[in-house]
Amino acid sequence: MRMSVERPEEGEIHRLFEEYGEPVIRAFSFDYHERDEKEDYPKCKGGCRVLIRREGGTILISHGPADGFHLPGGRIWERETVEEGAIREAREETGLDVELKEMPELHKCQYLFKNWNLERWEFIFIARCVGGSLKPLDRSEIHQAATFETPPPEYDDIRWFQTVWKRATKY
Repeated sequence: MRMSVERPEEGEIHRLFEEYGEPVIRAFSFDYHERDEKEDYPKCKGGCRVLIRREGGTILISHGPADGFHLPGGRIWERETVEEGAIREAREETGLDVELKEMPELHKCQYLFKNWNLERWEFIFIARCVGGSLKPLDRSEIHQAATFETPPPEYDDIRWFQTVWKRATKY
């Protein structure tokens, strides 16, 4: 069974921890054994999710009318830093310019496909909006970006999300 790993080099990880403090590290496993997933992505160093605070609340995105709302984020390309990737993804998916404030969580995710396994590190950031307008730039991927004063009900039982949301309210 083939195994791929998407994570930054040790030096960048140490730099992130020095800059933002050591995050809570959580491990997640996702079983997609029924999917014959193609490994056709360009080389990357993980992923990110960005909880963006601005006046009026927190920004979440939706990929389609039947999809719930999620934190903006995506893949971090090999040529960019983790922070550059998070800022780029936030801008593409929301139209907002952000300043990263904290990195409270690091999720080590295992994706188990029929034909290969993937370990991807997901960096969870809290950011403050510093400009732009709430209009996703990537309309092919993002259906809607919206401001929420409280977390949507589907997140009521997701402890890590609730913790990060509460921490973000100071921004």
